[in-house]
Amino acid sequence: MHLRDQRMEERERALVDQVRLQTIDLEKAHKRLEAYSHSLEKKVEERTRELELLLEILREEKQKLKKMAATDPLTGLLNRRAFYDEYKLLMQKRPVNKKTDSLIMLDIDSFKSINDRYGHLAGDHVLIEFSKLLKATFYEHDIYARFGGEEFIVVCINLDLTANPAPLRRFLKIIENHPIHFDGQTINITTSAGATLIDHLDINLDKAIKAADQLLYKAKKNGRNQALISS
Repeated sequence: MHLRDQRMEERERALVDQVRLQTIDLEKAHKRLEAYSHSLEKKVEERTRELELLLEILREEKQKLKKMAATDPLTGLLNRRAFYDEYKLLMQKRPVNKKTDSLIMLDIDSFKSINDRYGHLAGDHVLIEFSKLLKATFYEHDIYARFGGEEFIVVCINLDLTANPAPLRRFLKIIENHPIHFDGQTINITTSAGATLIDHLDINLDKAIKAADQLLYKAKKNGRNQALISS
């Protein structure tokens, strides 16, 4: 009987030791699992931050590409296509009863002779300076674009130039009295312009552009350095 009890105690101790060892192994495995889980969470957080940063970079690059596609690379003004898009977007946002806009077409007089006499780099500089003066003379909320070559277009928002031509007349005087300096040379320029109201009852920018362009042509034919405004 004593021997049997002794054997039973030995088996119980062996079983207890086995359970204790398994418990230790389980605790170690649990700690390894916790450590792995924590490491995985950190990796997920780091990866998430990397993806968020990448998405932000992609958004910024998309905006840059969008701006590049809409902008004249020399002057920084809108290009022709973006000009149409910008005005259509503006029209959608404005109340119907607040639409009195004027459209101006401008052309730097005798621009070819500037390129021929001073060089194309000087001509580019003239275009840049002209653009700066244009934006500085009118209003920030107006829409400006380089329409092609030395031709520019402006939509003056909430301004009736047929009733108040002073801003356009003032711009012509500013251009005439603002010599442009480039590479030790002084370049004097003038500009001609044609302006008309935009008919919002029949909103067709091309009609307004054609009307302003015809007035611009007449201004140049009449001797340049003048603005004709439809009455």
